[in-house]
Amino acid sequence: MKPLLADPGSLRAQILRRILPPLLLMLAVAAAGGYSIIRRYGVMAYDQQMADSALALSRYVSDGGKDAMGKPVIKVAISPEVEQALRTDRHDSVFWAVRDGEGNTVAGDPDLPQVPDDMQTEEGGGYFIGMAHGEQIRVGVFPYRVNGVTATVIVAETRNKRRQLAWDIALGILIPEMLLAAGVAGVLWYGVASALSPLEKLRRDLQARSHTDLRPLDEMPVPLEVRPLVEEINNLLLRLAQGAASQQRFIANAAHQLRTPLAGLKTQLELTLADTDHAARQARLEQCRGATERTARLVNQLLALSAAEHGGQGQRPWGATNLAEVLRARADDWVRRSIEKNLDFGLELSKATVDGDPLLLGEMAANLVDNALSYTPEGGRVTLRCGLEGGAPYLSVTDNGPGIRADARGRVMERFFRLPGTQGIGSGLGLAIVGEIAGRHGAAMAILDAPEEEHGTLVMVRFPAPGGSVAAA
Repeated sequence: MKPLLADPGSLRAQILRRILPPLLLMLAVAAAGGYSIIRRYGVMAYDQQMADSALALSRYVSDGGKDAMGKPVIKVAISPEVEQALRTDRHDSVFWAVRDGEGNTVAGDPDLPQVPDDMQTEEGGGYFIGMAHGEQIRVGVFPYRVNGVTATVIVAETRNKRRQLAWDIALGILIPEMLLAAGVAGVLWYGVASALSPLEKLRRDLQARSHTDLRPLDEMPVPLEVRPLVEEINNLLLRLAQGAASQQRFIANAAHQLRTPLAGLKTQLELTLADTDHAARQARLEQCRGATERTARLVNQLLALSAAEHGGQGQRPWGATNLAEVLRARADDWVRRSIEKNLDFGLELSKATVDGDPLLLGEMAANLVDNALSYTPEGGRVTLRCGLEGGAPYLSVTDNGPGIRADARGRVMERFFRLPGTQGIGSGLGLAIVGEIAGRHGAAMAILDAPEEEHGTLVMVRFPAPGGSVAAA
């Protein structure tokens, strides 16, 4: 099993990997800075002790007059007790010396390192690192004047307590910093885990659902930054629910509508097989062919209805479509049918661009024209039009058939509804398909009386104007 932080797909690991390294770096920089500052003040304290010792020594330095050559002489009168107290230190060896202006040792340890020239002046002095008795020492130089003569007091000590101080400071800073880093890491871990707990709850909720449970997820418990993701999941669930509902409706419609014609076809075939009269058998076969055609038309309409519904048949190509081109591509079949039935079929097509699916728009027109051709008596007229009206695209089919009563125009949009006494082989799905496709395209559909006719029907479909809304039907 991989560690959580090694999993690149873990959001928690990614957050911690981005936060912890810079945070630990900041803690390290703070620790280094704190160590440097504290150590500096510790060194200053030890240096001040050396300065105090040098000041005490300077009280025992006096003017010794002049030697035989007439040069000034410095005298140091220090008792053994004072020197013992000066050299007493539990951790380090302490050295001292007093030198005259020419660098000669007057008293103290003669083997201390030479003082740099810039520290031998009256305004000089300071501290440097040198070697004595095979050890590294810290040397303090303190020049001053005695009756006009420059004298230099040197106090030095080994660096044991300074090294111990450095270790003590390092440990004193490192241990709390490590505890702080561990505490911060724990707080971050808990904070990230708490912040991600709504996502874990969301995961459990989805895991516990069945494949048929497509209810939307609750957006409120999740963080604000995750809500767009939950919204998209809900949109996907809605589309899945619509698709599932469309499939269920298709299955229910197909089962309901196909059962009767298939049963009738089976009965006719059985009677045909049992009948020995050639003429009767031929008549029954003709009936079977007609039933087969009606069943095929019903299946095609059911498929068209399924495709027209929201979520039906997946995502179809969608874009700017010229209605006139779509209608011209299907016109040959309509002209042939109108000639067979002795109908006057007219086309008045102007360019009208609609944002939609060319196949569904063609299916819409086909159902409108098929209805008109089916129910208009011989010698009648059917006219298919498209174009722009008030800047908005439209499609219309006019016939001078029996028409549709005003009180029935709402019901004919229902699936499988047919007006009582209606002749023909219709299944009652044509206008329902048209309504579904119009709804998919944001169009308004209206059934009206045919203008300038004694009777007949006008079906008008108005599409949204480019950048506008659907005109009132």
